[in-house]
Amino acid sequence: MRLCSSVIAAVLFLATVACSGGDSNSSEPKVIADTTAPVITVSAESNLTVDYASAYEDAGASAVDNKDGVVPVSVTGSVDTFTPGQYTITYTARDSAGNSATATRVVTVSARKYRVDVSSFGDASFTLADGTTLECNATKDLCGGYFEEGTELTLSATTAPGWNFEYWRGCDSVDQNKCTISVAANQLVYSTASSMDPLTVRAGVVTLSVAQVLAIQRYDATSNILFFAPNTDLSGIEIGNVILADGRGSSGIYFSRRVTNIIFLSGSTTIVETLDVPLEEVIESGTLIIKPADFDASAAANGSARSKSTTSAAGGGTSAERVNIAGLVIYSAGGVQVTATGRVDIDFHPELAFDFGDSTELLRSFRISGEGLIDGSLGLNVSGEIKSLSIDKAVDLNFRIVRAVPTNFGFAVVEIQPFVTLKAALGASVEPRATLRQVMKLGLQWHASSGWTNLSALDFDAGVEFPDTVEASVRFELGAGIKPTILWNGIAGPFMRYSLYGGGSVTVEPTKMCPISRSAFAGARATAGGEMRFLSYRLAIETNPIFIERTLGSSPIACDEDTEAPTSPTDVAAVAIDDKQIAVSWQPSTDNVAVATYSVWRRDTDGGRPHQVAETPATEYQDSGLEPETNYCYYVIATDAAKNQSTIPLEFACASTKEEEDEDAPLAPDFISAVALSTTAVELTYHTPVENGGLHNYLIETSTPEGYMWSNSKQDRGGEDVTLRLEVPKPNTEYCFRLSAYDAAGNQSPFSRTLCATTKPSGESKWTVFLGCQAQPFLLEAKLDLNEDVSSSVEVSGAGQDYDGDNLAYVLRGGYSRSDGSLVGTIVWTFQDYAFQRLDAFSVNLSTGDSGIVPMDQIEVTGCDAQIRILDNTRASAKSAGTTVLQGNRPSSTQFRKIGPS
Repeated sequence: MRLCSSVIAAVLFLATVACSGGDSNSSEPKVIADTTAPVITVSAESNLTVDYASAYEDAGASAVDNKDGVVPVSVTGSVDTFTPGQYTITYTARDSAGNSATATRVVTVSARKYRVDVSSFGDASFTLADGTTLECNATKDLCGGYFEEGTELTLSATTAPGWNFEYWRGCDSVDQNKCTISVAANQLVYSTASSMDPLTVRAGVVTLSVAQVLAIQRYDATSNILFFAPNTDLSGIEIGNVILADGRGSSGIYFSRRVTNIIFLSGSTTIVETLDVPLEEVIESGTLIIKPADFDASAAANGSARSKSTTSAAGGGTSAERVNIAGLVIYSAGGVQVTATGRVDIDFHPELAFDFGDSTELLRSFRISGEGLIDGSLGLNVSGEIKSLSIDKAVDLNFRIVRAVPTNFGFAVVEIQPFVTLKAALGASVEPRATLRQVMKLGLQWHASSGWTNLSALDFDAGVEFPDTVEASVRFELGAGIKPTILWNGIAGPFMRYSLYGGGSVTVEPTKMCPISRSAFAGARATAGGEMRFLSYRLAIETNPIFIERTLGSSPIACDEDTEAPTSPTDVAAVAIDDKQIAVSWQPSTDNVAVATYSVWRRDTDGGRPHQVAETPATEYQDSGLEPETNYCYYVIATDAAKNQSTIPLEFACASTKEEEDEDAPLAPDFISAVALSTTAVELTYHTPVENGGLHNYLIETSTPEGYMWSNSKQDRGGEDVTLRLEVPKPNTEYCFRLSAYDAAGNQSPFSRTLCATTKPSGESKWTVFLGCQAQPFLLEAKLDLNEDVSSSVEVSGAGQDYDGDNLAYVLRGGYSRSDGSLVGTIVWTFQDYAFQRLDAFSVNLSTGDSGIVPMDQIEVTGCDAQIRILDNTRASAKSAGTTVLQGNRPSSTQFRKIGPS
């Protein structure tokens, strides 16, 4: 028991010592040190990939400490979404004990993506090296996608059965059907395939021989009457034939026309009356392709009267055409003269491609495009004392490049017209000079189903030189460009207009910190369209213009560098216009110097990545070529002359395109009646069908003894009766008509029933033309239909006998003006066994219904002085008009011609 008690006492003693800390004199608690750092949680993903040029807002991070609870987090690092690469965002948190922790987020900015499009003529598909097929529109004439900058892209073209691959254009390199592109910008390439079906012309089409074309004595592109030299062999050409002149033999004559009448006099000029015809009355089926190489070969063969340089444009092979500007006076008044000196070099290589389908179809599609270079320099020389001077002048250089390209049955012409425009605000005697260099791709394609697409792409460089010091502000613009017009057999077709402008300024603004500054700018516009007279109906169209402008640089004089960015544009709005277009608008930004341009960026729903779609100095942009019922989002960035950019907004302006236009054809028009009004006019009455989207126009097919004619009546509303006056060429002739309607989407209705009307005999014409020698009774008369309510051209032909009984023929051609009732024209005369021709000119007034007896002026003299009278047949005086003479001396010759040449 004694041992147990001792053990218990010892344990109690030790416990007492432990509780007292071994120091019976201390009452303070013992403190343990805090060495634990806060814990940081990175919000969202710690490794993140964002799109190039997208808005980046960091999600941040949070931190919690074991002693202090929630502690603040500091952030270092930034992300520039306009520069691809990896960026590290570092988060740091520190507690009250001084313990710190860090965490990071790695943000990868993806490479910039550019749009690559393929304009496809013919039936083909396009695959990438990995087997992916490019997405195309419904008609497969435009395919493309977005690809990262720096990608080496290889496109392979695979044609559908019945088509042959022809060539690529716009590629970095080509290997048969493969096109290689290094993606560095938005890019457009052209692929062309031809139908295996041969190009065939319709029955009755005759191509004139070289000898026949050279035998045309009188040719006016606007006239429908041709004069062939005596004894020209026109065998095989009959009324109703379509005749083609292809301009060979250096004649420069080209046309496609249908023959309506032939007036033949033995030993004399043969007169052939014709009508213009659309291209579809010439070609029945197949494809027609004119390659840039064809144009180059033709250009080399034809030569040029202008001086040439060896500068070559993209896809070149033809030397450039140069226009020299030497001492061109822009302004001269008050002792001040402004003159311009410089040059403009132009090189252009066009392509034309048409697909006529088969004989059961109308023209199915076409593409017109070209690549070229314009290189120009312009200097201003200002002399005299100037206080203030403003100039706004457009200068036409009066220079045309005309190239003729023969094909296997016809002839195409490309006409290029350069021009210069100048605007200046001069306040001192200075000599600025601008240089511009523009590489261009101009294009327009049309498909019967999808409509119009503008394929123009522009790139340019420019520079402006100024003196270092000036006493006032100076600013000018230089514009130079080309206006190509594509002609086919004399019929005006699509056009492409292009203008390049540029210039610069030296400004003095004493109120600013940097009083003197210099800057340069350049821009370009391109539009395409035209009156497509070779279509089965005439259609006037102009696409939305492509517009770009860039500030090339700004260099303040003796001032600090501009590092202040513009403010972000506000009130950015996107509004759908239709199923393919969205309008984007915004309020302007502000800047310490000036905002130069705005770049518009779009995020497509399918790709998700934003890409730049426009650069413009304006505060609005119309985005086109979009998909129906698709949502698109936009933001706008402002850039100043020093290339400082506003921040990318966090919110986009979005809009959805409207529903796709209906593909249902409208109902056929209800054709009510066809009534002959006169010898050359028929009145058609029809009821228009109701169409939700509105009716675009009506195609009128006219069956004539010579074949078919086409015209159209534009009508925007449906559900009403329409009365239309239609001019036809001949009296006492039956013409049959049927109609078809087009809606706004281009859908065509079935044809209506066919109705016919026979024009009145020539004796029932309202007007009569009397012709004769002065001081003699009128010898000849011809009937004339003329609508006094409409300005129009007039053509009358006839045959008869001279005063001595010799056979003659004549053609009267003129223009009637509704505004003053005047008819101004000429008469060409031909005589049997007489190789020469006579030409008279006249001007009469028909406003009272009687021109009176009017002497004519002989332009090419052969015989008596002639007189003309044109009279309304409803007047009683018409009965005695043929015996009325012009008082005066009796001429020595009483014939329209003398014996022998004049």
